[in-house]
Amino acid sequence: TADEERIVALRSGASGALGERMIGDAVAVTRATRTHPDVRQGSSVRGAIDTVLVAGRLAELRGVEDPYGQGYPELFYDAMIVALSGRIHLDEAAETTAEAVLREIWEDRFVLEPHKAAPG
Repeated sequence: TADEERIVALRSGASGALGERMIGDAVAVTRATRTHPDVRQGSSVRGAIDTVLVAGRLAELRGVEDPYGQGYPELFYDAMIVALSGRIHLDEAAETTAEAVLREIWEDRFVLEPHKAAPG
């Protein structure tokens, strides 16, 4: 939501085109953890903040500046794993891992419905 995006922007300090993309993606994937059928408890907005902080640092280390460039999706996936894998709690009956759930959420965002992650 717009409120969550404002909170993440304020707390993470992310800005510019790359920061805006990271914020939108982080809020979207974090919200998706709250509705995934295998997740008993999804991540709060704090997970989105941490995802943006990790993604920003990875972008610096990897030299990723273009939010729609080739390296961004993989960078964002790595940030999700680091920031969110310990923040979601799976249903006891689920036969999966937190990492597999996050991979599915990432694929939904970046592979199956990339238009939602693209500008416009």
